Amino acid sequence: MHLRHPEISTQLINHHGEQRILVKMPYRQDLIAKVKAIPGRKYSKTYKCWHLPNTKASSDALTEAFASEDKSKQTFYPGIINDF
Repeated sequence: MHLRHPEISTQLINHHGEQRILVKMPYRQDLIAKVKAIPGRKYSKTYKCWHLPNTKASSDALTEAFASEDKSKQTFYPGIINDF
């Protein structure tokens, strides 16, 4: 899953030897609260943004967290995360 949203972008990274989903977004409390509700999320001081485990569960949780956003402003691209 690759999330395209006017304020949020995702990228697959290798962080300390582990594949993670990097979530770049503006500093807004509503967006931060959504990401903080996802199990396994961590904040990277190196990247200065949040990252999640590269799992289907994290991908689904991220998709669900932003499901209430305006659908016309977001596009999801499958294929970045390995199927488990």
